[in-house]
Amino acid sequence: MRAPGAPMARAAAAQGARPAAAPQGRPMPANMTPQQLAAYRAQQAAKQGAPQGRPAAQPAAPVDPAANRCHLIARTPVFDAHRVVQMYRLRFSSGNKFVTDRILPQHVASIVNDYFIERSIANFVGSKSKALIMMPVNPALLPLIKKGVASRLVLQIPPYQEPSKQVVDYMSKVKRFGIRFAVDLMDVTKHKWIVGILHIEYVLINMGSQGAWQLAVFQKLKVKAPWLKIIAYGTSESVLLKMSTSYRADLVISSMSTSTMSFKQSPALMEPFQADIMSLAHELFLPKINFPIFKKYLSENRGVLKILIYYLHRFKKVGLSTLGNLSDIYRYLAENEPIPSFTTILVHGLLTHYTKIVQSSSLHVIDELYRRILMHGYFTQYVINHLPQATAADKMYCFQTGVFSLLPELLLKTREELNADRYLYAITKRINDEQSLVCRTVKCLEDMEVNNLEGVFEYARTFKVPSTIIWAAYEDAIIHANEFMVAMQVVSNQR
Repeated sequence: MRAPGAPMARAAAAQGARPAAAPQGRPMPANMTPQQLAAYRAQQAAKQGAPQGRPAAQPAAPVDPAANRCHLIARTPVFDAHRVVQMYRLRFSSGNKFVTDRILPQHVASIVNDYFIERSIANFVGSKSKALIMMPVNPALLPLIKKGVASRLVLQIPPYQEPSKQVVDYMSKVKRFGIRFAVDLMDVTKHKWIVGILHIEYVLINMGSQGAWQLAVFQKLKVKAPWLKIIAYGTSESVLLKMSTSYRADLVISSMSTSTMSFKQSPALMEPFQADIMSLAHELFLPKINFPIFKKYLSENRGVLKILIYYLHRFKKVGLSTLGNLSDIYRYLAENEPIPSFTTILVHGLLTHYTKIVQSSSLHVIDELYRRILMHGYFTQYVINHLPQATAADKMYCFQTGVFSLLPELLLKTREELNADRYLYAITKRINDEQSLVCRTVKCLEDMEVNNLEGVFEYARTFKVPSTIIWAAYEDAIIHANEFMVAMQVVSNQR
């Protein structure tokens, strides 16, 4: 049976009949078959946005990878009652918008790939510690499982993620591969995360906001879920320290300072050794540095030579034949960034001496202090070397100024005591010059450590520094500091 209208269509085509008017009165091409006519009408309708059955498919907007590129903007240790760092809390920008603690689902894959897969997480939290990151439960976590590094992540569920059945089921699946989950206590009460409490291991409690009340609520919660552990944060280090020592909190989030160290003997016993080391450090702040005196120091402290050999061979890829003896090592250091090398060695000497008179629970405080000191040096050097306005003097003194900006913690003295010491004048003059470019750069890092983003952006605006340089410097500093700490711990086998 013929389709209705088929003869008429064939006749119109054969006789050159004029087709129906085109949209908006434009003439339609003649001699068109019915198929061509339908295609032509669909094309014109798509141009005008008129619906023709199914809407015309629109080309997908190009995805800009940079839009979801997250930057590491703060890293804070999470330690237990024995001052051992169990995790590092990593805080990221929200894509290319520098908002903290607002990682969205589309950002998860970027963080996982950049900080866990392409670059090992050991670069950012060391070889043993875990990474505590606030980001949503998301299928983009699957690469962690496939790469076998899921056990390095403690995922803090963000406040905006609801405990839907799909989310809770997914948590149950990935938990078997080592991922641990944490949630803020206030989110448990506000968003009813009690339905997923079976899969949660840590509860965060803000001790700066109704801490006593929150502890009471947690105790009731723990009756139902006795496996839960507390991570305390949000108040002074002394309060958190008291919490951890009384075992009311399993873990605390806070920067560790030498004020948390305890000593078997009086710290005054260290002053003669401090004076010897600081006389060498004084040399690093003079217009012309006498490097041969550091060779003498190396010859008297052979223990550091093994660390240097391991560090240079593993992380700098220097052949062992180049590091055959003391003279070879000194020659290599003198020819390749001598100031960072000798500054690092001197600080190592100071802190190694401290381990002789501190309690065993304080050894890890010294390790964390050393990491922070090295980060200050590497960060300052990286940024200064990328600033066109930096002078030759800025570049010469940037690393040691960044390191010794923590001189009060390093020597266990107040800034006033150090300023009154005339033997430290050359050093204190540099680290106290708050208007200098180097000191302003150090202050930028300190703002990052306390999550003062406004201070960071003020620095960037003042000195016309791209913010990407600042975040890159921070990551580079963390990686360099971790590399040296790995070398020290492998060789000394003390921690």
